[in-house]
Order: sequence, then C-alpha cells, then structure tokens
Amino acid sequence: MKAQYNTFLDLRLLRWMMAFRGWVGLSSPISKSSPTAQDLQLLESLRQHLQDQNVIESESEETHRFQVMTELDALAKSWIREICFQKGVADTQLDTVGGRVCTFGSYRLGVHARGGDIDALLIAPKYVDRGDFFKSFAERLLRHEKVSDLRAVEGAFVPVIKMYFDGVEIDLTFARLMLKEIPEALNLSDHEILRMMDLKCIRSLNGCRVTDEILALVPDRSSFREALKGIKLWAKRRGIYSNVLGFLGGVSWALLVAFVCQKYPNAAAPMILRKFFTIFAKWRWPQPIMLKLPDNPTDIDVGSTVWDPRCYPQDRGHSMPIITPSFPHQNSTYNVGRSTLKIMQAEFRLGEQQMNAIYSKPDEMSKAQIWTELFKPLNFFFLYNHFIIVMVSAKTKEDLKSWKGCVESRLRTLVTQLENNEFLTVAHIWPSDLPMKPEYAAPGAVGIQWFVGLDFDFPKGGKVNLNLTHDVNTFLESVRSFGRHSTWKEGMEVAAKYCKRPQLAGYVPDAAIKSNEGLTLLANMKPRNSGGGSKITPPQNGTGRGGTRPPRLLRRDSSTENFGAARPPKRMRTTSSSSDLNNQAATQSPSMPTLANGGSPAPATPGTPTFEKPLFPGPEPSTREKTPPSQRSDDSGLGLPIQDGIVSEEGVSPQRREADSTSSPVVENRNGSGSKRSLDAAETGLEEFTVPLAKRLHIEMEAVVQ
Repeated sequence: MKAQYNTFLDLRLLRWMMAFRGWVGLSSPISKSSPTAQDLQLLESLRQHLQDQNVIESESEETHRFQVMTELDALAKSWIREICFQKGVADTQLDTVGGRVCTFGSYRLGVHARGGDIDALLIAPKYVDRGDFFKSFAERLLRHEKVSDLRAVEGAFVPVIKMYFDGVEIDLTFARLMLKEIPEALNLSDHEILRMMDLKCIRSLNGCRVTDEILALVPDRSSFREALKGIKLWAKRRGIYSNVLGFLGGVSWALLVAFVCQKYPNAAAPMILRKFFTIFAKWRWPQPIMLKLPDNPTDIDVGSTVWDPRCYPQDRGHSMPIITPSFPHQNSTYNVGRSTLKIMQAEFRLGEQQMNAIYSKPDEMSKAQIWTELFKPLNFFFLYNHFIIVMVSAKTKEDLKSWKGCVESRLRTLVTQLENNEFLTVAHIWPSDLPMKPEYAAPGAVGIQWFVGLDFDFPKGGKVNLNLTHDVNTFLESVRSFGRHSTWKEGMEVAAKYCKRPQLAGYVPDAAIKSNEGLTLLANMKPRNSGGGSKITPPQNGTGRGGTRPPRLLRRDSSTENFGAARPPKRMRTTSSSSDLNNQAATQSPSMPTLANGGSPAPATPGTPTFEKPLFPGPEPSTREKTPPSQRSDDSGLGLPIQDGIVSEEGVSPQRREADSTSSPVVENRNGSGSKRSLDAAETGLEEFTVPLAKRLHIEMEAVVQ
C-alpha cells in the first residue's frame, strides 16, 4: 500500500512539474528554438507540394463532409429517442436522453486526405444496446435514400457498420454508456464513464479518447497537423501504411509525430519531419513510445489487460510498442513483426538522408519540387526477386469485399510463418491489392491478389533445397478455417502462387499494369541474355516466363490439391547439388490446380524454370524433430510467439532476444552494410515508469540528436 501511495505521489509530482515548466510529455523538450528562415521557406514549399499531390480537400468538400456528419447525428438522435420510447422510458425523459455521433481518427485530427473515410462513434445511453444498433439502426440506414453499400460487421474485433452516406465513406462504431442521459458536453476522457461498460464498447470509445488525448498533448496543433499530413503521405507512398498487414496505422503515425512535437514544441513542420526521421532511425526498439505516464486507476475494471511488460509476458514480445495515451493503455502496433520492423527502420534511415539533403539545398527551398524525392513512391516490384502471390476470388463483388477483409486480416500470419525459415531475411507485403485476370479465376468469379516480396540470405559456395510447403499450407488452412466460422460462402476461394520478378506482369490486367510504373517497366522489358547465355523472356500477352501461363484459381476440391500433409523436416542450412531456388521459379503451389482446360503448360524456353516440380512440394516423411515452442506461433491472430511461460533473466522472451537485427537487405542496399547487435537490458523498455525514467529518457533523447 505504501509503495502504491509513493507511486501516486510521483505521478502527481511529475504532472505538477510539467504544468509549472510549461511543457507536456514524458520528458522535457530537447529544443525550444523558433523556426528559422529556412524552415519557413520549406514550410511554404511543403504546403504547395501537398496541394499539388491532390491530397488536400477543397473548402466545398470540407463543407459537404460537415453536412453529412450533421445529418447523420440528427438521424442517430431521432433513432435513440425512438428506441427509448419503445423500451418504456418516461415521456418526460425522452427529450433529455441525448446521444450523439462523434468523430475520431484522421478526420478528428484534421489530417484526412481527399476522398478518405470518416471514423465515427455513435454514443447511446444505457437503454440502447448493440443489438439495437446492428438491427434497428442498420435497417433505418438501409432505407435512407442517401445511404449505399452498407455492410454490418458485427463480429469484428471492433464491431462496425461500413457505408457510404451521400458519397462519403463512413465507418460507424457503437458505444453504450451506463448513463441515463448523454449530454452534449460529456467529457469522454473521464475514466468514470468506463464503469460497467462491456469490452467491445470500451474498444469503440477508446478511438475518441485516444484522439482527444493526442490533441491535448501536442504543444502546437497547426505544426502537428501539417507534419502528420506529410508523414501519412510519405508512409502510403513507401508502402508502410497498414495496421492490419503489420505496419503502422493512422493512430500509430499520429502518436509518433506527436512524440516529436513534444520534443520540439516550437518547430515548424519541416523541422518536425527532419527530427522525426532522425529520432526513429536511431530509436532502440522495443523501447516504447509514450506521450505521458500511464493512468491506471485501480478501482475501475475495464475487462481487459493494460499494456505493461512488467506484469504481462506477452507484452514483452512486441517488436515496436507505441502506447496509446488514454486509459486503458494499449499497444497500437501489436501487429508489427520482425520483417515489417526492418522495412520501416530502413525507410526511416532513407528518410533521414533525404531530409538532410533537402536542408542542404538553400537555393531550392522555396520550390515544391524539392520534396519530390522524399515522397517518391516505392518501386516495390523491382525491390525483390522472389514473390508469393495470394489470390482471392468470390462469385460476386459483394462477397469479394467480405472475403477480402477476412483474408487480409490473416495475411500477416503468412509473414510470421515464412519468418521461421532461417534463409528468409524479409517478407514484405505490398499493402495495395491488385485485380486478378478473369481467366485465372473460376468462370464468372471476380478476384484480387496481394504480392509478398521475399529476400533470402543463402550460404555461399553451395545450393539450397528450400521448402515452403508447410508455411504456405498452414496460412491457407488458417484462412479457410477462420472463414468457415465468419464470412465464408460458396465460391469464395484463396490460393497462393510463387513467381519471380519477370513473371509478375503476367498476373495483372493491362489496365492495372498501366497505372503502376514498376509493372509497366516489367511488362515492357525486352529479352536479355543471362550470364550463362540463356534468354529470360518476360511475361507477354498474359503469359508467364517462357510462354507458360499461371494456373487458374479454381475450387479447393480439385484433385491436384495436397492438404493435411505432415510437416516437412526442420529446415537446416545444407548445401545440395540439386536445383536452387532460381531453378524452382514459376512452380505450382498445391493450392493452385493446373489449367482449367486440363492441358499442360507450354514448354519453357531452354534455361528457364518450368511447372514440372512444385516450389511447395508434397509431404515428406513425418520423422522430424518437433518444433520448439519458442518457434511456434499462436492462434490469436496477433502474430506473437508462444513462450509457454519461458522468460529469460532480463524478462525478455528468448525468441525476442534471439536475433532482432537492425540490418536488413534494404538497409544493406542503401547504406552499403548492416550490422547485427544484441539487445541489452536498457533496450527492453521494462523499467519502472517513474520520474527517474523520464529524466533518463530526456538524456537519451539528447544523445540521439547530437
């Protein structure tokens, strides 16, 4: 009790110090310098560049969004009053029960892009429950003339109704407060409103609470918004904007930018961008990012655990913890894995170099073109030599939307499975899906596909037998099993296919190729001679290398499939005289049947791989060594390693400490070399959250920027 009381005094003391000194955040600012003439010049050119990129909405578009939200709010209040009347609320109380629709996320922060969706929350009194929301209110919305493409996802982690209201995309969640009345001036940041709320309502409400906390914790909202707009555009162009695929979502990017704003409270947006890349290129993950000390009221049970690696072993395995500032505090980046962290670290380093180059050109600072290199789209399809294509199809477009969401939510588990291969260094999912060619799906079906770039580190002086059967089959079976319990309908299919870079354009429709610079270059590649004198023919007219055509995506009950096989032996670094990975290109996954017409693929040109042997071969003898628990993945969908209660002396899981290297093939290509290092106790982020920690973090931050 005494220790708890002392901790409470420490928190009160730190908050009083922050108020007295005039700064917000976990530690004091690094620099309070005002913007220089260079900063102001770059600020004007940054604004112009963002305007040129067509990401800033016009005044009329902003007005239309406001009118849509006003109309939705009036519709919700009318519906709440009607439900309360049906449930016997007294007539004298009907006019005061209240309720409202609040916005959160990018729209609430003021950094939404043109055409982006609006995250909204319907707050209702205790008389209205979630069943009313997904039945009665959803039916009312369906009857509304301005509502289209409505989908209710009641079984999601955060239940949501997705729709278009007068052309504006809206994701509407629901929270039931255990209050008789919901006044307009209700403070959503008050912990007391969480009492007796169910877990799903707390998750829904947390979106608004986090957004409000972020705005309250940044010293200059204008600079914060301008910097965040730039970071969001940069992250989308570089292919690292997707929470569901293991990168960062909008909230996580906002928290990182807010953290930098706290360290440089008077800086303009260009300087915040520069310090953003400087800090996070050198940040020692998994040391967590926090905007303030956590609030953990012991008398409020929220029905879920609060992020705290000192108490919960599963939190110690998080690779890139970015903690939300509102109670209950959660890690907004629990999906980040080894590969996605490496990719983002490489992009941070590249961004640091580009921002330094921008500040080294004083004669060009007033020109918007100076920002072109920083916001240049990533040429993903030229970054890797090996790819796995995940194909998804359904009978109708409506079915494809729900099936796509189901598969997309499980894609990161494929990366987790592939990372178990000792030769793999990076598995990179490109966040943007591309349409499938109609001839590759079942007749009358529609489909989309994702591309996963693979980079390997093979031993020198020998060839390797690489077997990815178990990894891919495990992913496909998990998706089908998950779909059978949620969204699966007849005609929904998922399959995987391996290919090499020159074959990529053969899988994508011509219209999609023209809109992608990298695929356009691949499609227009001319035949060239390889080192051995053989010709490599790029895909032409929808065909793969050497004239072969990728197999069609058909029903899972095809006779060519091979599921339920025993897991192959544990993969070891061995050399072999057999074909290496390059000689297995363009081979067929067990989940991908042969051509629908029953024919065989056309023979390949000499020296090119064929479809004769699968990259994912059939089952091998089951006499294998059992996979250690530390190398298995859990079934929670979080992509976290199973530890079975095993924790090392420093309190970090063995797999977490095994080899989280800061180097990656992307880094080595850009910086010339990468170096591995081991984690020490200071990097685990497990220290006590007390006043001395805030002081130590301040010292470390000063060392980072020197």
